Amino acid sequence: MDNWLTVIIPFRNEGIEVHNTVKNIKESAGQELDIILINDGSDDEYDYLDVALRFHAEYLEHEKSVGVAASREHGIELCKTSHFLLLDAHMRAFTPNWATNLKVEIEKDQRAIYCCQTVALNQEGELISNDIKGAGVRIHLKDLSYEWYKISQSSDETVADIPCVMGASYASNKSYWKLLHGLKGLRSYGFDEQLISIKAFLEGGTCKLIKTITFGHIFREVKDVPYSINAIECIFNQLYLVEILYPWEAKRDFFRQLKEHYGNERVTLAVTELIKVKEEVHQEKSYYDTIFHRTFEELSIYSNEIPQTYPSLTSDKDIATKYLKTR
Repeated sequence: MDNWLTVIIPFRNEGIEVHNTVKNIKESAGQELDIILINDGSDDEYDYLDVALRFHAEYLEHEKSVGVAASREHGIELCKTSHFLLLDAHMRAFTPNWATNLKVEIEKDQRAIYCCQTVALNQEGELISNDIKGAGVRIHLKDLSYEWYKISQSSDETVADIPCVMGASYASNKSYWKLLHGLKGLRSYGFDEQLISIKAFLEGGTCKLIKTITFGHIFREVKDVPYSINAIECIFNQLYLVEILYPWEAKRDFFRQLKEHYGNERVTLAVTELIKVKEEVHQEKSYYDTIFHRTFEELSIYSNEIPQTYPSLTSDKDIATKYLKTR
């Protein structure tokens, strides 16, 4: 019987964590699944191919880093199954037979982007606390920052609608992701979740939290990640997202605060890069005009208010404060 799920794990310079993550995923899934490892230009000389061979995973290696968004897109393009799960290479599953639970929930709605509950792990991959669970986030559209949601475990519901996925365990069916054009256009690292979540909402779909599955994630400060982050490309990603999805007035306000935060010089450099892909931007905007069924005003209301129909969701600013600048 053919597998139904592909787990896609992009990484750069993660070392032994790739082995630890893949081993855990294979042992905890409870069923066979495909795995694709995307080595995004690692230069740490770790033998990642050996990990792929040991766990019968497909392995691809980029000569130069293209970033997490492009690496995820590469994996999705190559996967042969109807559904996929995107994981980071420093995660652990804490739910036995999680793939069975995922299949049950993900097949209920084919126009959704899913994420799972997240618990924080320390640098050794050990659980910090059972009580701190990330459960998707609420986006602040004015600057694309976010606040984590914390789930009430008293509710019997297995899935809850959320404004934006977060936590690095994202699942969907390949057809819907391709309809949304996935993470197309993003560079390097940053704002993947905001882009795909906003597009799903505007299209008429939704983002959903699966409460029956928990993944652990080693959250790290930006200074501790094993790769360099290009500030200009981070600004570019924000500009790209806003240019293709925001109306003019919201776009103007966002640009002003971006200059205040990063300074004129950096923002100007990022704008120069955006101008280089103006034809692509125009094409994407025209395409989304044909598939979007909701307005930016509806998005603003949804993103800034906890939906009354989901009383089990509460905004936890303490978690947001602790992890806002970590991934």
